[in-house]
Amino acid sequence: MSNISRRSLVADTDPAYAAVERFKSMYAEHGKSCAAEPAKPNGKAARHTAEYDAWEEANNTAGDKAWAAYEKMISTQPKSLAGAAALVRCYLDSDKREYFIDDESRVLLNTLYGFLRNQMVA
Repeated sequence: MSNISRRSLVADTDPAYAAVERFKSMYAEHGKSCAAEPAKPNGKAARHTAEYDAWEEANNTAGDKAWAAYEKMISTQPKSLAGAAALVRCYLDSDKREYFIDDESRVLLNTLYGFLRNQMVA
C-alpha cells in the first residue's frame, strides 16, 4: 500500500457516510411524494382541490428536506478515502439530469472517484 494509512481507508465513523445516507433517504422520500401527486381521472393534476393543496405542502416540505440534506452532504468533510469516494459518487449520481455539473467537472470528478477507489484496493 502507498503511504496512505489504513485508518484513512476505514469509514465506519466517517460523517460523509451519514450525510450520503441521509441525502439518499430524503431524496427517495421526495421522489415518493412526487409520484403521489393527486390526479383527476383524465390523468391531469387535480389542482385547486383540498387534497392537492395538502399534497403540495407535504411535497414542498419533502423537497426542502431533500435539498437541506443535499447541502449538508456536499459540505461534509470526509474522514476517510471511502467517505470521500462515497461523497463523490453520490454527488455524481444525484446529478443525472446534469443540472449542476458541467462536462469538464464531471470528467474531473469521475477521475477523482477512480483514484479514490484505486487507493482503497491498493
